[in-house]
Amino acid sequence: MGTRQNKKNNGKEPRGDIVRKKIAEAADVPKDVVLGMPLVSLTGKAELCIENYRGILEYTEELIRIRTKEGVLRVTGRRMRIEYYLDDEMQITGNIAKVEFENKEDGHC
Repeated sequence: MGTRQNKKNNGKEPRGDIVRKKIAEAADVPKDVVLGMPLVSLTGKAELCIENYRGILEYTEELIRIRTKEGVLRVTGRRMRIEYYLDDEMQITGNIAKVEFENKEDGHC
């Protein structure tokens, strides 16, 4: 008997993620809820809210790196601080200059 494997097919999404996306679309439920994808909301250059994050990797006034399901989110700026963080939500304030995902291969944007 063969065993069923949940693996990526030639760089495509895992089967479980595809099924969850279809369920989200059919039930008209936001994908961030079903798939646990990060939800990033920027208000001007002063406030950033992140939902569905997995952890804080680095934290200085100029650089904050956050682990998400989609990879590492890199926030750069000046006088930044984390106002609050909960299990799945955080708020960053300060002079936010850039928000981007790092490349998975080399850890840089």
